[in-house]
Amino acid sequence: MSVLTQHIAAPLLTFIEPQIEQLHLDMKPIRCGIYGSLNNELATGFLWATSLNDDCLIAYHHLVLHEPTVLDEHPDKYCCIASSSEATIESSEELLKINHPQKFENLCTFSSNGGDVSCLLKANVPYDSVSLSYTPQFFRKLKAQYPNTFEHIEEGMDCLPPELLPDSLRMIMRVFNPQQALQPGAELFFQAKALEALSLLMPKISELTSSQHVKDFTDSRMPYDINERDIEKSIKARTSKKHCTLEDHRLVEEAKAYIANNLSHHLTLDTLAKLLYVSRSKLCTVFQEETGIGLGTYLRKQRINQACDLLLHTNLAISDIGKLVGYSRASSFTETFLREKRQTPREYRSTRKDS
Repeated sequence: MSVLTQHIAAPLLTFIEPQIEQLHLDMKPIRCGIYGSLNNELATGFLWATSLNDDCLIAYHHLVLHEPTVLDEHPDKYCCIASSSEATIESSEELLKINHPQKFENLCTFSSNGGDVSCLLKANVPYDSVSLSYTPQFFRKLKAQYPNTFEHIEEGMDCLPPELLPDSLRMIMRVFNPQQALQPGAELFFQAKALEALSLLMPKISELTSSQHVKDFTDSRMPYDINERDIEKSIKARTSKKHCTLEDHRLVEEAKAYIANNLSHHLTLDTLAKLLYVSRSKLCTVFQEETGIGLGTYLRKQRINQACDLLLHTNLAISDIGKLVGYSRASSFTETFLREKRQTPREYRSTRKDS
């Protein structure tokens, strides 16, 4: 079992595992959570994360990239409180409702349905963010424990304008850091603060919901000085598929062909870029623009799709199938397969062969 799976609950792995893999972070356990520092050709900085039970993730990252980089994540549905730098806001669709951000500590709340998310990060600017990510299970337990106290909290977190968030929330977000994680009793302290953060939101959410239904103010954020046209243009510019040259198209097809023929090898984005005689950032950017999916995501899905075919049409051992699709360790193969298919390889083979 890896350090990551030992210290971060399985439902929360998809929030941070892709970035850890892409940045080649060597995560180490500390008193509360895991910590990894960076000082390589990709970036400098650090990432700290800890999970509270299996339904809340606290993460603090500070990154300065040496060249433009596309980072992927694949979270499930969640709600979030974030304190982020200006650069982090510009790279995230969820944070775009922050108007006129300052350089650091911009507060925001939002909800997300999850899925595959790719962010293009610029070089030589600080990406700082402290985030509390709450799963639907967290809120179900919270409402059961405190009836009639946290009504509409999920909808409210998506609708609260950043300028209505109290300054005391910023002070709470500052306590979530790796230095505090080294102190005795850190986990209990963080649990209390994560709940306190939500409690600070409720008066504002109640004010909004008392005057009109949540849906009404979901559709009317204009009064809070947010330029909807500029936001739509920004989102479109960053998410629309750009025109690719014939050379770019050929590069993407060569990458796809090499992946298809070498799934059993230990393929990384760095080695693939070297084989194709381009920089990692160039390959990732062109692939994203041409296909609409991150290269790391594409590689993982190809491996799992090939594994599914082998599970159903051969009698090979599961560990051997894992090796054939590029996973030298059976545990890594099983963990990745489970996240993609919501079943272990053994369960997938059994249920489909039986049917």
